[in-house]
Amino acid sequence: MKDTIIVDSNEPQKIIDEIQKRANFKVKVESLDQGDFLYPHQSVAIERKTGSDLAGSIQDRRVKEQVTRMRAEHDHVYLIAEGELFNLPHSNMHKNSITGQMISLAVKNGARIIPTKDHGNTGYAVNRVFERHRDQEHLEQTQYLKRHDTGEVENTQLSMLMQIDGISEEKARTILNNINFGQLIDCYSHPGEAGPEYAKDVITGIDGIGPKTVKKLAEAFT
Repeated sequence: MKDTIIVDSNEPQKIIDEIQKRANFKVKVESLDQGDFLYPHQSVAIERKTGSDLAGSIQDRRVKEQVTRMRAEHDHVYLIAEGELFNLPHSNMHKNSITGQMISLAVKNGARIIPTKDHGNTGYAVNRVFERHRDQEHLEQTQYLKRHDTGEVENTQLSMLMQIDGISEEKARTILNNINFGQLIDCYSHPGEAGPEYAKDVITGIDGIGPKTVKKLAEAFT
């Protein structure tokens, strides 16, 4: 059975046609509270902005609020920037202001930005993003990406912890000084009395280890 994706009813018909033409998903068209394209099964949301709409939403801070709301509700958030972004006849925004805001959305708000040429190109991009999440391709890159250089660290368990984004050598040593590595893995892989909540309680109680690190550990070992 094909997965269902949802397209906002305000989106141009050419984009909807392009997505449906590929017939890789069941497409439902309805009004969306946030985002323009949604893949509920994989928690992926995409917002589409034309150049002029992007410039206007930067000026009134609407795009930042939209991305923030999507990040609160969905695991994966994308912003499609469609068409001409800089030489806008009805906008006096400097190109550096537009570029700076897109950088901020990517770095601070975690939105991945995809430029597209037109409606047809946007429909193709939406379909491909959803396909890659359906096929779990967004996970494959982590198998090859070395997040931290472990340098001369010879302790395998320490090195493994240091591969998790946001965990330095100092944090890794602090964690292992408070909980056995095997116990850490068991807590997440065997829910029960000594399950993820137990691990969370132990790790949260370690000085210098905050909620973000706890979440990263859960994502890595669950």
